[in-house]
Amino acid sequence: MKLTLKPEGRTFRHHFSYQWWQYALIIVLSFALWNMIYTQTAYRAPGDRRIDIYVQAAEPLSDERIAVLQAIGNRVSPEVEEVNVVSVMPSGAGNMYAGVQLITYLSAREGDIYVLGTEDFKRFAAQGAFLPLDGDGVGLDFGNKNLQAGRVTTLETQEDGSEKPASKSRLFGIPLAQFPEAAQLLGLLGQDAFLSVTYYCDNPVSTLALINTMLKEEIW
Repeated sequence: MKLTLKPEGRTFRHHFSYQWWQYALIIVLSFALWNMIYTQTAYRAPGDRRIDIYVQAAEPLSDERIAVLQAIGNRVSPEVEEVNVVSVMPSGAGNMYAGVQLITYLSAREGDIYVLGTEDFKRFAAQGAFLPLDGDGVGLDFGNKNLQAGRVTTLETQEDGSEKPASKSRLFGIPLAQFPEAAQLLGLLGQDAFLSVTYYCDNPVSTLALINTMLKEEIW
């Protein structure tokens, strides 16, 4: 099965090229830490054979929940060797590193799925970091859920280098408030959180299949 999705990353890349001065310092300062975290000697499955989920939460996901996600990944696609979950620091007053962490991860093209709070989701979605989930070929089954909260208007680059809002909004994030089972599995029941897929995802077919299962089954 070939999934054809139009990447929405051009604006995201353009944002960094024209506003590099806002991020250069914090990325340089955080690179050493990022490198320490991701330098591994153990085998790591290639990007097209694993699904990496980055969850913004105050507490790391339990081993039991991670095992459930791994089982779903194995069930929806035998090619998936690993389902990894990485905890992302929540944004908020007094937590300046949280923004640096997210920028570093996204700039390094880390992660297939991001589960973020409202503010961070809308900010990075507007910059083109995520795939539209309402396009042809996505194949997600949302039922009759209200997904309006997950719609965002991206910024489009003009010929003169300026940016202006796109003509219409797109669905870039799934509001987990509408899917309590999935929210509970991710340890986010009762919280405002949005599930998104990165525009550079190496394994979109398996990633979307995993999401579809999370949304429609009572798995927790």
